[in-house]
Amino acid sequence: MTSNSHGFTLGTLPNELLYRILGILDNQTILFSFRLTCRRFYSIVQTYNHYQLDFRSVSKPNFRSICRSIHPEHIVSLTLSNENQTANQIKCFLSSFPFQQMTRLRSLTLFKIDYQDFHTILQALSTISSLSLTFSNNNFQNSETLSLLSSIISGRYLRSLTFDLSTENISQISWSNDCLLQSLTIFQSIDFTQLCTILSSALQLKKIVLQDCIVTINRDTDVSMAYTQLISLTLNDSELDMSGCELLLSVVPSLEYFRIIGGSQLCDGSFWENLIKKQLLKLTKFEFGLPGEASLTLNNSSEVQTLIASFRTAFWLEVKQWFVTCYYFKSSSSYCLYSLPICKSNVKLFPNKDKLFYSTYSYFSQDISMTDNIKEMQLNLTKLMAGDKDDQATTYPYFRNLTKLLIDIDDEWPMNSVEFLSSFINLSHIVNLTIRLNLSIKYDFDKLLHITHFFDQTSHLQSLVIDNSEISAETICSLVPHHVRHFQVTISSIQDMKLLIEQMVYLWSITFEAFSAEDLEIDLSNWLAETRPGSTLKYENSVLSIWLDRATTSTNKQ
Repeated sequence: MTSNSHGFTLGTLPNELLYRILGILDNQTILFSFRLTCRRFYSIVQTYNHYQLDFRSVSKPNFRSICRSIHPEHIVSLTLSNENQTANQIKCFLSSFPFQQMTRLRSLTLFKIDYQDFHTILQALSTISSLSLTFSNNNFQNSETLSLLSSIISGRYLRSLTFDLSTENISQISWSNDCLLQSLTIFQSIDFTQLCTILSSALQLKKIVLQDCIVTINRDTDVSMAYTQLISLTLNDSELDMSGCELLLSVVPSLEYFRIIGGSQLCDGSFWENLIKKQLLKLTKFEFGLPGEASLTLNNSSEVQTLIASFRTAFWLEVKQWFVTCYYFKSSSSYCLYSLPICKSNVKLFPNKDKLFYSTYSYFSQDISMTDNIKEMQLNLTKLMAGDKDDQATTYPYFRNLTKLLIDIDDEWPMNSVEFLSSFINLSHIVNLTIRLNLSIKYDFDKLLHITHFFDQTSHLQSLVIDNSEISAETICSLVPHHVRHFQVTISSIQDMKLLIEQMVYLWSITFEAFSAEDLEIDLSNWLAETRPGSTLKYENSVLSIWLDRATTSTNKQ
């Protein structure tokens, strides 16, 4: 640490400021770099008590080192996952961390937990303010587990809850009037009666997200009640029609934010204008992605205007200043209507020649912020580039925040794919990539170079899936870049699996799809015990996932 002209260095800063700096560093930098700089920094890290640990993407050795280096009472936020990238991580954590000592823990997220581990963890914790969990294979049939969750919901600390219970299990939860929840997210289906039951008990509830679910409206339900505490409502993948929306929104008149994705026959600006004026007087933000079917075939953008004429009134353009854009798909005569900025996080990109669009926002094509919410995309690169050749003037919006990409290739990998994709995607921002292509085609060296050139641009790529059953282990080893940490592929040969694990030493996890032979699983498990001891395996639905530990010294020498 060299001094500057004013005599200030990082080492001269007071502890309070250094603690603030630690608050913006990632945990591996804190523990494996900052802590080892000097004795004072080591001492500061040892007393730092605001760790926020997210173990969804971590190597097994680093996971173990972090667990050894942090006192349980210094953790305030924790995320654990049994997903493919970190197989059986929750049990690994439980074996080394006593949850009873995590007295400062306030936020807990658990992915694919089984109900035994759920009991072990939640019975030891009583002061959680934020809880998010998904269960392994809907492994949530125990009545004691539902009783435990009911007691947590009615506790005096919990403020935010996210879960994926079935409609049947939600009905068995006791929603006490003591519930102090302020935010609730549900991944499964819920009916209107259940929603009203929750709102009548959770009087502090301000935000509900019904994620990937359908609200089933019971027409005989009493809707005379108004639940004025709710100010934010999100419906994703909805199948509501106009009458269903009217009924649902009639009981939540204080909404300030409303978002709906999906629905049936909702692309009517007059309907929404009248409903908002009548029932949602406090609404300040309205986001939507609505599907529709055109009654006539449309041939140009001017004709697309007719689909959104009802969204061009003074209410939309002047009073609310809510703008929309419409994409019309020629082959199906269907269309999608989006509020702006586009609120959907995942989209499928079609060739411009196959669609028409029109927007009430004049600068939609130039304003790249209109697509900032889009984080995931699926596209067929073969069809997109073929369409681009037919229309040299074609352009696509720029998706600067895209981090997850699925690419379909119909034939050979197209030449100049990097230049084409880079015109609307920042490839260096892609973290998760899935490629579906036919690698049974004979690829010579020059054609493989097109693929490796593409991978060279994905400098931040962490997770790669190659969806192809014909690809050889040798081809995989030559293609996959060394900065990839999690890899998934369809492969059935035990020898090929061993070869990939031996050669791709840079991986943190590897997942094999279409893996069905139990004896092969045992063979691979025994082999890993010798070559990569400490690795954990998970076999589920013909998918074998391995969270890899370090190779033995003898293996490294080989």
